[in-house]
Amino acid sequence: MVGGLLFVLDFVVYIVLARALGIEPGVAQFVSRGTGAITGFFLHRDFSFSTGGTARKVSTASQGLGYTLATIGNLLLSPFLVHWTVAALGGRIALGKIAVDVFLVVESYLVMRFLFRAKHSSPGSS
Repeated sequence: MVGGLLFVLDFVVYIVLARALGIEPGVAQFVSRGTGAITGFFLHRDFSFSTGGTARKVSTASQGLGYTLATIGNLLLSPFLVHWTVAALGGRIALGKIAVDVFLVVESYLVMRFLFRAKHSSPGSS
């Protein structure tokens, strides 16, 4: 549910910037991913990967650092991917965005799952 909401937010911001305002697709991608990333940190932490009321084994600061590093990596990579994909698809900005997002959704889910899942201690360890 959260992933779908973030996809819609990201896509709407991208289309408004790229199509309605005429901003270059790579720049529009950077802004739209940034908007989704900030919103996504809190939604993923509190809903998608919530510990269900149990104490977190990983601090918010630690999660935030990992999330920030992963997000910076995606923010730096995704505009180039969108730019190249849109160019390869003959200027189809929506299709280029969707193609890149399919890849980024899978990659981001795997990273977020790793970051926000509580680490379980093995029996006998403290």
